[in-house]
Amino acid sequence: MTYARLSVASLIVITVLAAAAPQARALDNGLGLRPPMGWNDWNAFGCNVNEQLVEQTADFFVSSGLRDAGYVYVNIDDCWLAMTRDSSDNLVPDPGKFPNGIAALADYVHARGLKLGIYEDAGTNTCAGFPGSLGHEQADAQAFAAWGIDYLKYDNCYNDGSDPRARYQAMRDALAATGRPIVLSICIWGEQAPWNWGPGLGNLWRTTPDIGDSWSSLTSIFHRNVGLAVHAAPGAFNDPDMLEVGNGGMTDNEYHSHMSLWAVMAAPLLAGTDLRAASTATLTILKNTDVIALDQDVLGAQGRLIASAAGANVLAKPLANGDVAVLLFNESDATATISTTATAAGVAPTSRYRLTDLWAKTTRYTTGSISASVPAHGVVLYRVTGGGNAVRSPLRSYASTTASFAEIDPFLRVNATGADVWVANDEYGAIFRHGAFADGQMATVRLSAQGNTSDWAKAGLVVRNDLTGAHRSPGYVILAVTPSHGYALQWDSDGNGYIDSHLGAGASAYPSFLRLVRSGSTFTGWASPDGITWTWVGQATVPGVAATQDVGVFATAHSTGASSQADFSDFSVGIVPPTGHAYVIANQNSAKVVDVYNNQTSDGTAVIQWSPNGGTNQIWQLGDAGGGQYTLVTALSGKCMHVVGPSTADGALVVEYTCQGGANQKWRIVSAGGPVQLVSVYSGKCLDVPNGSTDDGPQLVQNTCGSAASQQWWLTLVQ
Repeated sequence: MTYARLSVASLIVITVLAAAAPQARALDNGLGLRPPMGWNDWNAFGCNVNEQLVEQTADFFVSSGLRDAGYVYVNIDDCWLAMTRDSSDNLVPDPGKFPNGIAALADYVHARGLKLGIYEDAGTNTCAGFPGSLGHEQADAQAFAAWGIDYLKYDNCYNDGSDPRARYQAMRDALAATGRPIVLSICIWGEQAPWNWGPGLGNLWRTTPDIGDSWSSLTSIFHRNVGLAVHAAPGAFNDPDMLEVGNGGMTDNEYHSHMSLWAVMAAPLLAGTDLRAASTATLTILKNTDVIALDQDVLGAQGRLIASAAGANVLAKPLANGDVAVLLFNESDATATISTTATAAGVAPTSRYRLTDLWAKTTRYTTGSISASVPAHGVVLYRVTGGGNAVRSPLRSYASTTASFAEIDPFLRVNATGADVWVANDEYGAIFRHGAFADGQMATVRLSAQGNTSDWAKAGLVVRNDLTGAHRSPGYVILAVTPSHGYALQWDSDGNGYIDSHLGAGASAYPSFLRLVRSGSTFTGWASPDGITWTWVGQATVPGVAATQDVGVFATAHSTGASSQADFSDFSVGIVPPTGHAYVIANQNSAKVVDVYNNQTSDGTAVIQWSPNGGTNQIWQLGDAGGGQYTLVTALSGKCMHVVGPSTADGALVVEYTCQGGANQKWRIVSAGGPVQLVSVYSGKCLDVPNGSTDDGPQLVQNTCGSAASQQWWLTLVQ
């Protein structure tokens, strides 16, 4: 919620997996492991909130069956406070609105099996002008805990212009110090790309401006949020704002779309209407337990946009048991047939797929085609059942100890016991590709969660001549995340089949991106919390390395008898990442990303570097042009990254331009020992930031390739 953004100074094994050890996650408070469900008063009531409204809503949660459907948070937004603090500088609830105080209200809500949420601001005032928490974090957090608060929405109005990460960290730490479990919801309206720093500070973060009860607002917010799927994980969710279902500004058909989109995007389901007066149609939408099950799936994956054209969108959300939710979404003004396939949606292969329509409550079968006539502004939502979540070719699994495995494209899960992989111990579980790692190759993966069974539990990338050769196979290297000791590059230094050497760097983060690069028998490890800023972990030369090696992901508990679960996604092997996907392209020198100037779509618009903000002008589709050549097409306009001229001169400018197939629109991707160089096919010169600038705004050029970090780039998968 914002009044004015003012500043004072803006699986088959699922039962086993679900019961695994506690997870070290984005914010390791053990909360918000599934998107929060409940109600918030703001959309329907604004400042007209009071004790009676909250109590009546809590009662209705119980009597209507909403609580039993999963809605548990009853959240108070702005305007609950008195206009000033008391003489001891404490927050004071408005005595007219909350005559019995917040603690008594929390007791009332808790007695009904529900949880109470409240609102504050990381500024001097809330958006409505009431006292903010900036500079009062510890006292206010203690008050929230003493009152029995379970959820804090923390806004960003009237801030002092300081780094929001510091202001949100102050409240995170203050809440943790109380000892009371309180979900922290970062409300920064999508500004300053909170998906890049929200993990570790909050359980969820707003990715968009405030939602409105209109179709245009809904679709705008959908497009802002859908490309951020890579940042979502259990305990760390993108928040596209509350549900408008039932407020009357859209049709029931459009509210079906709203509910479906939020569920597939693993968004919080916080009803924003007067539930006491909700129609049967509204309650039917909110209480569709089949749709809710998608949102609350324990895998915690956000659905990804796998196709979009002329208002016809296809989203696919992998589920923990191996099923995939497939959403056909028609944002156009006319009925349209929307089609995809089970293969495109990432469903495990089988001879016959079951399609369960979650709104029509019907079931049909297909050999692979998924297609439906979708009404204007409407959806068809299927739960597609295929071959389950077993690891499938070309991947294999192996455990030198007890372990279980799941593949739910693009996710991999390893749940393994094991004393360690160090010296005399060699106990792990791994999902891997056999013989896929050779000289000059890179392996990359994203680790979203790790079992915190020990401060030295390990999960990450593993390379070995033979991963099924525990206690004997040489060429053994791991690049791992540990809960308490940061990133670790470890290897077998004498070829006896046991890891015995270590280099470490950085602080652990969830999610983490890992990249392991092989050059002959030398291995280099890199790590990043966001895919934008990368840390060199270390480099090792390893004896006994075979020409081709096994490579994969692994986990070990570092605790005899304990089981450590690790969740991975987007595992790839090769210098060139998978084509047909969208990427953010970050510069090694500046940590800025490739951007189309000012969101312009006309031919000749400058391609620049700019701070990452999640805009479509910073997202590039990697296309295969054949012969080891690739195109980079902006998601904003569908135009190609293009060298002006075409020219072979140093300093030739780079722009967006209608794709024509010319060599000046094609690029080769060359290893730079972790990052890559993008080399123009026409000129043989490298994409470069002129003069090594780290500022926002310089237009990119081509220059003679060298070793400068300004010519080195990281391609991080977005969708």
